Amino acid sequence: MTNYGYSIAAWMILATIPLYAQGPTEKAVPVTPDNFNRAESDMYFAQTVNLAGGTGKFHHYREIIPIDKQPVIRSNRDTLYSSAVFDLDAGPVMVSLPDAGKRFMSIMLIDEDHYVPAVFYGTGAHTFTKEQIGTRYLIVGIRTFVDPASPNDLEQVHALQDAIKYNQASPGSFAVPNWDHESQKKVHDAAGASRDPARYKTYVWGEGSSRPRAALDRNGHGMGRQS
Repeated sequence: MTNYGYSIAAWMILATIPLYAQGPTEKAVPVTPDNFNRAESDMYFAQTVNLAGGTGKFHHYREIIPIDKQPVIRSNRDTLYSSAVFDLDAGPVMVSLPDAGKRFMSIMLIDEDHYVPAVFYGTGAHTFTKEQIGTRYLIVGIRTFVDPASPNDLEQVHALQDAIKYNQASPGSFAVPNWDHESQKKVHDAAGASRDPARYKTYVWGEGSSRPRAALDRNGHGMGRQS
């Protein structure tokens, strides 16, 4: 099953130490409401790259994310996460899920502008290009159902994580602007303070979870991004 055109406050697997490929003297780029979503994505993508040890590599969470150490709120309590950032300037990437039987396993794609171009469920191979996604970098998030109380089930999920296949001619590199953290925080905090519940529901999540990108409200999207 595949769903297209979503714009949601998408989950991402994060670390606490950002990694940016930029020169030490590169001038900081001010963050405004117009570029806030891109700045936030670049920050979170960088943290995923840091966890995985580079682009074109998956990082697998082997345990349920602790409630008191969640990098993003509302992390699932019954799935293990895997994530990777791919540089689509380096060429198309193929990602394939193993046969998990009746177990829930999904792929979510998130572009640099914080949109979800597609979601896939179940076994199968999928190829992604820059033309399809629309931005240079793509994060691929995979969730696999697990019974955290069962050591045997954890082992089975670890095996499924290890069976995820991916292929790209070159891993490329990770190079993003040197976003100014002070102005980024100001926009982040302002978006949270101005959140309107009615606007948040209509213009962030979309009606029926299928509202096209062009119909979304930029500021409302920023509210969702902040949460």
